[in-house]
Amino acid sequence: IINALKIDYWGETKLLSLILKNKHLINQFFKTSTFIDTAGSDPNINLNIYSSNWDQHNDCVFLSFTVSNTGGKIALIDDIYIDVHNVFKSNEFESRWIGAVMKEYNIRLELTAQAKRYQVQDINKKWYYKNGDIDGFKLKLTSQKGYLYKLSICVKWHDVESPNELKEEKTEPIVIRFPLIK
Repeated sequence: IINALKIDYWGETKLLSLILKNKHLINQFFKTSTFIDTAGSDPNINLNIYSSNWDQHNDCVFLSFTVSNTGGKIALIDDIYIDVHNVFKSNEFESRWIGAVMKEYNIRLELTAQAKRYQVQDINKKWYYKNGDIDGFKLKLTSQKGYLYKLSICVKWHDVESPNELKEEKTEPIVIRFPLIK
């Protein structure tokens, strides 16, 4: 009889961050007395929105963006969220159309005129980014009809070697629309 075995897979980035925090491990298990980071520079988190599209079939806006580390050291993302700057009532209309749409999205958020912040990242999930890492995010945003939202995507992060020095990256504000349907 084989007992069940639970294995937590941390991945290369998690293991590298642990090694970098504990220099004595480098001396004990690696031939060199120093562990050289891939680029040696501080982490640099970049945030880019690459599309925002109203999708009438799904009655939502799909908002896609990337988070990447172009620096050398490892950054830990502490928070990803949306900041709403303004909400406007809209009289914009759009006619219905027929066609097939592939449903493909990762995170769904229901926007309301009252809320100013929406959590994107699961607080219990940690994303580590080493040099060259990049992830794509696709948000499915829904709202009551007849609203425009001016918002930014925000990422709070820190260098794993300096956990008390929080940094924030924000996109330029964009306007997304939820038109009235005729």
